[in-house]
Amino acid sequence: MIKPFKPIGPPPFIDPIEGEWCRAINLEENRALDANKAKLDALRLRDKKRTEEKIDGLYDALQRKIDPDYKRPPSAADVNNIFEAAQSIIRSWNW
Repeated sequence: MIKPFKPIGPPPFIDPIEGEWCRAINLEENRALDANKAKLDALRLRDKKRTEEKIDGLYDALQRKIDPDYKRPPSAADVNNIFEAAQSIIRSWNW
């Protein structure tokens, strides 16, 4: 009769610390990936704004070629900037 085999521990070719290293490396890679995604989103937003500004500038240039007296109507961002400037002026007054 064959005696049952009793496992003593992991086989010598398996490193018990390797799993911990893999988990730690995966955590760091995931953190770096999340940080890079956030940076990429910020760059995409900046590029989107620049593209919109470029398109607006080209449209204004085209309108000026057609009509030299063309003035661009204020956009929502311009109105917000004007409102913020007015608020800052009013706040600076000594009541």
